Amino acid sequence: MIVSADLLTRAGVRNSMTWSGPLTAACQAHDITTAERLAPFLACTLHETGSLSCLVESLDYTPAGLMATWPSRFPPTDAARMGRTAAHLADQRAIAERAYGGRMGNGPEGAGDGYLFRGRGLIQITGRSAYRIEAVAAGVSLNASVGWLETPEGASCSAARFWSRAGCNALCDSGNVRGARMRVNGGIIGMDDYLARHTLLSQLLDAQ
Repeated sequence: MIVSADLLTRAGVRNSMTWSGPLTAACQAHDITTAERLAPFLACTLHETGSLSCLVESLDYTPAGLMATWPSRFPPTDAARMGRTAAHLADQRAIAERAYGGRMGNGPEGAGDGYLFRGRGLIQITGRSAYRIEAVAAGVSLNASVGWLETPEGASCSAARFWSRAGCNALCDSGNVRGARMRVNGGIIGMDDYLARHTLLSQLLDAQ
């Protein structure tokens, strides 16, 4: 099944010609080749990236957002210092170091890994360990994988590989599109937008 530029445009993607080829190739390589699989995959990736407009994780959190997202890592005083307020911008580097430092294969907070290996791609590959997996799969160095995940080819390949490896195709075959979404982000955050996109994409694919 081809991920056509027309399909992407109708789904809200502005630079659809850039993405049609890489997404088609990645989906075919990882057996995302039926409407039942493709609609939720595209819904998830479009949700994660603002319709393929942003491939690098934004950490532009308010103090309240930091405490809600990582309550054990951002006590009120640190959240106020790092988060975006009327008085200052969010310190996104410090936020990434605190949020991701010392886990997911990263060095400790302050080592630089948390910010360097923050979420990238269509399904927010995050952490040194996950980047290393993508580097091996793509045949590039760990450092090169950072830039690779910001390209349409790298972002598409990594997302399709993650989706397949996480068992999302099987979940979609059984109709469990909610479960597939939760395999990607571990929770229900953004579920309403994802489901709305899924409905639209299902209709567009049925009309092809």
